[in-house]
Amino acid sequence: MAALGDQTLMTALDNNSLAFMNDVIDTPGLAIGTTTSAVKIANTVHYKIMGKFYSKSTADIAFTATAANNLTAGQEQVWALTLDNAGNGLLLPGGITTGAGTAPLPERPATAILAFTTAVVGSGTAQTVPVTNTNNLVANQSVTVGFGLNAETVTITAIDTVANTVTGVFTNNHFAGELLIWGLCPIGHVRIYCGGSSTFTAGTTALNAASLTTTYTNGFPIHLFQTAQ
Repeated sequence: MAALGDQTLMTALDNNSLAFMNDVIDTPGLAIGTTTSAVKIANTVHYKIMGKFYSKSTADIAFTATAANNLTAGQEQVWALTLDNAGNGLLLPGGITTGAGTAPLPERPATAILAFTTAVVGSGTAQTVPVTNTNNLVANQSVTVGFGLNAETVTITAIDTVANTVTGVFTNNHFAGELLIWGLCPIGHVRIYCGGSSTFTAGTTALNAASLTTTYTNGFPIHLFQTAQ
């Protein structure tokens, strides 16, 4: 059995730590939505992002219509249902395979941790500010900014990965070095298999359509690292 290098081991441990910090606490009760092409969170669910607790009340979460994730007869795909710090739901697709029970789970979404490199003066208008990095950050998502009395949730409307800047409306003052944290917590997953001659178009096809097998699973596994054999 090959030994893990120090850096590989540290990275694996860091990834596992982040997974435990971004985890669902109770059962969301995933089911077909009131709108049958969506997934319902039937129970109020509590979850963590970077160890901070959030909650989400019942809601329908729609699939994003993307042609690349449409399925034809005999194909299968698993979607992870995730929540961000503002309670926004997002379904993330995994790979498409052929045959029932063959599709893998999507990877756990990465977490973005960055910091201001200069002080920010709060205002009611959007401003572009420099940060230490933009790794894993996604535009038009809500991030947790700062801590204590000046903490706030800000939607990042633009990201410059070259200049390392982000744009958003920062209402409160923030000093250089304050953190911005964004992450998605997977709370469950949905497996869709197209049996017979059925097809699936994300955001359009009813999840109870004829010959479509839809399986709802609460919770999302944390995969511990493995050594190479």
